[in-house]
Amino acid sequence: LAEEEAEEEKKEEPRIAKAPTDGMDKKDIEARTRLNAQLESTQKENKNLKKILAHVKGRLEEINLSNARLLYTNRVLRDSSLNEQQKKKIADMINKTQTVDEAKMIFETLQKTMASTSSKNSPKSLSEAVSRSSTIILSGQRRQENAEESPVTNRWAKLAGINNKN
Repeated sequence: LAEEEAEEEKKEEPRIAKAPTDGMDKKDIEARTRLNAQLESTQKENKNLKKILAHVKGRLEEINLSNARLLYTNRVLRDSSLNEQQKKKIADMINKTQTVDEAKMIFETLQKTMASTSSKNSPKSLSEAVSRSSTIILSGQRRQENAEESPVTNRWAKLAGINNKN
């Protein structure tokens, strides 16, 4: 067993030459030095190219994110079912995103949410909101008119001296 283990250890250990040029003639030594120099220059170039690649990759991701933000912002601004305030809110949220997927998710989610809430007969623009009469104001005016027209109320108002009409 000991002999087998010793043989296995010998197989696993690489042969180490005493000097790097032992057993080589001049031609082999020159070829080796040229190859080592070429290896070093290739490794330096490889490191440099990796740095450039990382920089370009980062810049490409920035540009891609910017394009995604612009795409989804333009889609929001062209959507006629949203009012100006909704468009502004969605565009602001999209501009705050950090990734393309996040911009897409916010666009789709907020557009669905805003579209579902805007379908409840709310005014779509400022001019619609101003021109359309509010039901809250009308209901308050009706109550006042009904109160004034009630004979019992008119009688009590007259007795109290509040009503100047009668």
